Amino acid sequence: MGQSNSCYSRQETFAFVLGGDCSILLGIMSGLKTMGTYGLVFIDAHADFYEPSKSPTGEVADMDLGFVTGRGPASLTNINNSQPYVKDEHVIHVAQRDAAEAAHYGSRDIRDTSIRVYDMELIGQKGIETVTTGIIADINNWKVDGYWLHFDTDSLADEINPAVEYHLPGGLSFEQTAYLINQLLHTGNMAGISVTIFNPRMDPDGHIAKNITQMLIRAFTAG
Repeated sequence: MGQSNSCYSRQETFAFVLGGDCSILLGIMSGLKTMGTYGLVFIDAHADFYEPSKSPTGEVADMDLGFVTGRGPASLTNINNSQPYVKDEHVIHVAQRDAAEAAHYGSRDIRDTSIRVYDMELIGQKGIETVTTGIIADINNWKVDGYWLHFDTDSLADEINPAVEYHLPGGLSFEQTAYLINQLLHTGNMAGISVTIFNPRMDPDGHIAKNITQMLIRAFTAG
């Protein structure tokens, strides 16, 4: 946590959490729950909504959105008796492109909940500017104390970020991602951001990490 001196947060601090996989959200969201009511903007190629019995990997990283919204074993979903860490109606999922795969394995569909979904198909149809406007309109209607922004780098297109374990066609460009994150930061209500899912062993010369870093710098400094 660092002191905030920008328009990006009206909170006293802004957290930048780097590394690991999406399971870190359990600690983040359960921690925020002790401070108040927070929403979640979840940018990820995957729904991460599997039940443990349906997960093709057994990894918490493909169940984390289910867990933080209260679906799963109490040892993970009810830390400090605070289930759910975030309500469905305070969650927006952005950039999903694994719907067919998730259905094949029997995952619950996030569209059958109150979670708002802006998937890659919609982004392709409407454009990132229109989708971002819709996302901000949604969160402006939430009666919450702030928002957490989660960015999984596998939401980027495989052509520009192949340094991830699970690959799917399509995905966001650097320009789309920088614009989306920048506009969300400029709402002034983000408590912090987590950046996850990057395998440096798949980036031996470091150029992918450099490109992602430069994109995030643009997101934090533009406009």
